[in-house]
Amino acid sequence: MNQKEFIVNEYDSLYRDEEDGKKTAETKEEVVVRLVTAWRDGTVEQPDDYERATLIVDRVIGRTRDARRDSIHKAAKIIVECLAEGTLLDPENEPLLRQAYPLGTADGMDKALIHWTWDDWEYAVMGRYRGAAEQTASAADFDQLTIPIRQILKAQTGTTGQALQL
Repeated sequence: MNQKEFIVNEYDSLYRDEEDGKKTAETKEEVVVRLVTAWRDGTVEQPDDYERATLIVDRVIGRTRDARRDSIHKAAKIIVECLAEGTLLDPENEPLLRQAYPLGTADGMDKALIHWTWDDWEYAVMGRYRGAAEQTASAADFDQLTIPIRQILKAQTGTTGQALQL
């Protein structure tokens, strides 16, 4: 079994009997312990240094991109305040200008704020609108799709706190 299959299998197994759910952080910790054990006993082959580094880099950069995507409002507010005051931000003394932020394009491009152009700001805004529209459409589809499940649950159990008996 490869590492990804093992992780997904263990993740799913930890929830199979958890009727009330479980905190993801606890599950991750338990899967880490199980994975290390599987590496040691040879059930799962350990990744080589390149694979390990790739996993770490993907995780850290992914989380950083998510955080930056969420914090672009803060950066924009700082820039707008400086523009309103007629002051210039010094890239050497203002770290946020040297940080990479996702551009909001479909190709996954990032760029340090100091290099953002009008087009980049426009793409970032439009990307947020596209994302919101896609999420709204997805929520509406999911709502419609799950109506029969919710109706059957309510009819079978008479309450909203019991699972569907499949």
